[in-house]
Amino acid sequence: MIQDYKNKKEAEPKQIRKLGNKSLNIVWSDDHISEYTFYKLRIHCPCAACVDELSGKKVLDSKQVAPLIQGLNVNIVGNYALSITFEDGHSTGIYPFKYLRQICSCKIWLEN
Repeated sequence: MIQDYKNKKEAEPKQIRKLGNKSLNIVWSDDHISEYTFYKLRIHCPCAACVDELSGKKVLDSKQVAPLIQGLNVNIVGNYALSITFEDGHSTGIYPFKYLRQICSCKIWLEN
């Protein structure tokens, strides 16, 4: 079970690298390395078009997202997040660093 990212300890990225158009790599301040496919990031988009603002329930149908969706642009938002433009034109999601750390698939992180 993934815990609420707002309760996780501070996670600061040391390095953010786009690996072609297929994935994103983040090296964190504790030297943990996370790699995310753009598909995973697209289906976990936290924006109001993908998650109901009132209930917090996901409204995006992940079956409608191409499994090999590409990330065209990745930009840093202030000191706290990333914004991503996907090849399907979606670009309204802001991914806080704490949220990115939460959705890391790494077994070590999920156990903490």
